[in-house]
Amino acid sequence: IAIGLNNGNIIISKINNFIMPNEQFINIIDSLNEHTSSITSLLKLTHTKHLVSGSKDNKIIIWHKDASIDNKYKCKYKIEQHVAPISVLLQINDYSFISSSIDGRVKFWDMSNDTIHNKLSFGTRGCITASALLPNEYIVYATERGCLYLWNTKKRSCDICNGKHEGNVNQLVYVNNNDSLISIGND
Repeated sequence: IAIGLNNGNIIISKINNFIMPNEQFINIIDSLNEHTSSITSLLKLTHTKHLVSGSKDNKIIIWHKDASIDNKYKCKYKIEQHVAPISVLLQINDYSFISSSIDGRVKFWDMSNDTIHNKLSFGTRGCITASALLPNEYIVYATERGCLYLWNTKKRSCDICNGKHEGNVNQLVYVNNNDSLISIGND
């Protein structure tokens, strides 16, 4: 389990299945200390040994699990291309992810050749507070004004979705089994 803290640290821990008297429920395995401000988003890339973290320090850090040092995470890449805090990290596939920030930018990152590069970047109409990946390469994102936008990554076009919150949208969740989107806001 990876836990992001307000001081910018990330704690890697293991939960004990069977607790004996005087045993800890959670064992801390490692502490990652490269960020300088609160952790806002964590993402474990499936099928790789990478953990991706986003922070209020505007940085994205890609951590690699290093077998040569007892499977501890080491900083592999620091990405400093957003000018405001990272709000959301979303996995697209085994080697790609999206970062969004309250600077109003969404960026697509690819790691397929064991390097990191920005495949696509676009601006939005306001500060992004939440986003979700939908089927067929669509992304829905929300702003602090409560607006929802649908981005088609193939056509590279954006449409306004129906519905509007009265204020900040905190979370977007796509429910695959009934093909619906749930938006959670301050209203």
